Amino acid sequence: MGVFTREEEEVRVYDADAFWYFAATMLLVVLLPWSFYLISNILNPKVPVEQDWEAPAESLPKDAQAPSGARSRPKFATSTAVVRRCQTSQMEERRVRTKEVKQSWNYRLRSNWMGPQLVLAGLLWLALFATIQRVSNTPEQLAGFDPFAILDISSDASMSQIKKAYRQKSLAHHPDKDPNNPLAPALFQQISKAYAALTDETARANYEKYGNPDGPVQMKVGIALHPGIVGSKERQLISLSVFFVIIFGVPLSVVLCCLRGDRRAGGLSNETIRVFSAILTDEITENDGPSILATSTEVQTAGVLTALPDERNRGMKLLTEALAQKKPLPFGMGIPVEIKNHSQKEFKGRKGILRERVSQTTGMVQVFPVGRMPQSEKDFEMKEVSLADLRSIEPRLECLFSDQVVRRGVALLAGHMWRQHQHMIPCIQAELQQILQESDRLGRAMVSIASNRQGKNSSYETVQGLIRFQQRLTQALDNDSSPLLQLPHASESALQAAPAKALPTLEEVLSDKDGAIDKFCKLMKYSEQQKLDVQAFCRYLPRVTLDSVVEVADEADMAEGDLATMTITLTRTNVEEGEVMGPVHAPFRTTPKYEEWWILVYDHAARRFVNSAPILGLGRTQTCTVRFMLPRCGEFKWTVKAMCNAYVGLDVETTCSFKVKKKSEVDRSIFVHPKDQHIRSFFEDLMEGMNPPEQDSESEEEDEPVPKKPPVGAAKAAEEEPQQKKNDDDSASDSGDDGELEGIFVRIKSKEGCPIFSEPDRGTGKEIPQIGSMRTGIVARGYTEKRPDNWMELALSNGAAWLKLDSSIVEELGGLMEQPLKTVVTTATPVWMVKKWLKKSEKPVSVDDIVALRDLDNERIRTMCEELVRQYRGEEDYAKLMTELATRSEKKKQRIAKALGYFNTANNCIWKVNSAGKVMGLQPDGNKISDNIEIVNDGKNLTLGGTFVLDESKGCPCIHWVRKDDPEKQWVWQLDRTLETRVRLGSAF
Repeated sequence: MGVFTREEEEVRVYDADAFWYFAATMLLVVLLPWSFYLISNILNPKVPVEQDWEAPAESLPKDAQAPSGARSRPKFATSTAVVRRCQTSQMEERRVRTKEVKQSWNYRLRSNWMGPQLVLAGLLWLALFATIQRVSNTPEQLAGFDPFAILDISSDASMSQIKKAYRQKSLAHHPDKDPNNPLAPALFQQISKAYAALTDETARANYEKYGNPDGPVQMKVGIALHPGIVGSKERQLISLSVFFVIIFGVPLSVVLCCLRGDRRAGGLSNETIRVFSAILTDEITENDGPSILATSTEVQTAGVLTALPDERNRGMKLLTEALAQKKPLPFGMGIPVEIKNHSQKEFKGRKGILRERVSQTTGMVQVFPVGRMPQSEKDFEMKEVSLADLRSIEPRLECLFSDQVVRRGVALLAGHMWRQHQHMIPCIQAELQQILQESDRLGRAMVSIASNRQGKNSSYETVQGLIRFQQRLTQALDNDSSPLLQLPHASESALQAAPAKALPTLEEVLSDKDGAIDKFCKLMKYSEQQKLDVQAFCRYLPRVTLDSVVEVADEADMAEGDLATMTITLTRTNVEEGEVMGPVHAPFRTTPKYEEWWILVYDHAARRFVNSAPILGLGRTQTCTVRFMLPRCGEFKWTVKAMCNAYVGLDVETTCSFKVKKKSEVDRSIFVHPKDQHIRSFFEDLMEGMNPPEQDSESEEEDEPVPKKPPVGAAKAAEEEPQQKKNDDDSASDSGDDGELEGIFVRIKSKEGCPIFSEPDRGTGKEIPQIGSMRTGIVARGYTEKRPDNWMELALSNGAAWLKLDSSIVEELGGLMEQPLKTVVTTATPVWMVKKWLKKSEKPVSVDDIVALRDLDNERIRTMCEELVRQYRGEEDYAKLMTELATRSEKKKQRIAKALGYFNTANNCIWKVNSAGKVMGLQPDGNKISDNIEIVNDGKNLTLGGTFVLDESKGCPCIHWVRKDDPEKQWVWQLDRTLETRVRLGSAF
């Protein structure tokens, strides 16, 4: 660390030479690799793949089967693959622009913060040269230990010469004789060591052997600090603080960032995944796609660093005005408006709120003051204005949430999909392109989460809607836009000007049926170059075919209950072997996007979405797999659909047919070779060692031959075959495999509910502890046989939960065959009892029963029960039930439309009412509430829990529940469209 002298003030003065050696070494270690990186990037700049329209083949996915999920990482094509690129003039312009950008010095110096890095590296090189210059001036006396050089004598000097030189040097460099030399103490110490090394036998032997008169020394490693850092107590405290920050603070920060998990492997934040998982329900439609995308952290933080907040707000204001002119919000109560014309000139151009409609042609407007924000009600003026003189200043945007940050994102996406890019200032355009670049990963996550909702039904319509939204987002198409707008140079005004009946469809143009390309170009009045672009676009668009096969691994036949694998093969017929597809034709994106295909498997007969899988590969032939449990025996015809998330109108469908046998019809016995019959498993050897057979030397049967044990596999197969046959053929026995009885069913009818006790009253006189209660309307199953009188043991409680059968509290409903299927599946009923009911019960299966089946939380049990209904009631009856269910659900949705949505109440509870009339509530402490809205009195009234009736006469957005027994008391639910409420409810249910 250097040497020091003790002055009169008792202050240590350090030598700084060791610090300069240390600083030069550290600078050299940092600057050499850093400089190599900077020079290579300047001479050969690289554009990221997500921004490079000319990305090489090895950076593109080719033969990649992406597993189901949002974070799949495909393999990449080889460098010998040929990238097939779109040859339209718009895409060619993108590629030329990429070349120009890569060759410009502006990009070389601005990309990856190259400019600041070069400046910093240059400063460090200057510091290195200055440090080397300082090191070169280090005194030679400290360069190494050479006693002859230190005493300035020759190596063959005599003893008298050594002593003489020592006296002269010691007097000259004694600290007291040379007080102005900071190196005097070090020099004096070295002179003493040199003299000892040449006169003392032990010291000389150590010097000759170890190079040091003190003998072998232990090597020490330290950090050389400058005297300016450690020269005073105040600076020592600062250096100590910096030391602790570097040693403890930096590693701790890294660990905390890793534990926080701000980003997942797919590049999306955990907060985004959490929000998507909560709000992506089966009620989400294609039009809700912008709202879902705008809830992500990636969209909300896009553009924050590209411009100042005032500039971004100004840009969004201009864009919103353009959107309002294109699609204004219809007049209604509370709509912001601007007065275009008025008899009083001072009101012309003023803005306000339309408060009410006075007549069919006029409305009452609450006018804002001029040049300032209103402070009180007195600042407003109420004026009756003709509706013809008003202009809505809010665009007609469909947004699920009231949060301003989400609505801003929806407005920005609408500006893109409505093709209003000319009204976007540069910072808004940069923000939009950043969102579009992130939308590829976000869209993949949305579809993946919607397809794999844990324990809940996944909606086929919702998944398709999210993919269609990605198609429209890529091509900048609105909900009602024509697919022909995907063609090069097509505009909405030109399509509207052309006769609708004369326009060909997109399919006809792509196939050039009956000269559809020439016909379209003639109607659009295209030039010859524009016509060539249309032809190039039609040649480039993917043409795909689908093939699928279902099989069970290592089995020739498929039986119910097996885990099957469907392998889907997608073939691009317009791509040759060895080729990969390049970026899609997306002229409104400044960054490239590559094709992604989603494979959806749907069972139309059961109205059930099976699963989905993405294909990210860009080669000719791609495959993906979908795994599922075979629900029942019989013949299946499932729909397999391929949807591209980059183009509208290219979806392909096929039918996958397969047959499933009963378990008893499939031979699953295991062949055991005769030579392997004596081999036992490790478990058998272990059990035999723990329980050795008893030896009886006096037994008369000692010499009797021991019967030979059958092979383990054969014995197991022999045991399973009759048991399996019993399960298949005698599934409707009186009790389960474990001896469980059917029991009886009871309904709680008391308004106060029914208490649950830990044990029955056995006449001992002691108080029975209550462990819970059941609310009104709950149906429970239990056992009364061989139990105390008027007591029922709840099923599956193992004697730990009992109900008292008081006729004023509970109503006995009878045995299994006396119940509707709805009651059977919503109580603690095993599957064998459901099978027995379906096989022997004479009660018909109603729509209410199917609704109860679909409300089961366990997906495996839910699917199994639905397939059992199909198996025992027949395909025709089941299809009628599903059709009736769809009709009834739609009617109920329309009838309860007033009560649908998300709400909050004065007691800080939040509520959700879905289209099926199911009510889900969440209390502030996290407790859940479940109920249902019923339609009573021939559809005239809606009731909640049998206690409240909806007052539908109110015109406000909130809903009012009126107590039946006291109409004066109302329970008001306020409409709540905040993202937080939806996330909390979605996470809880």
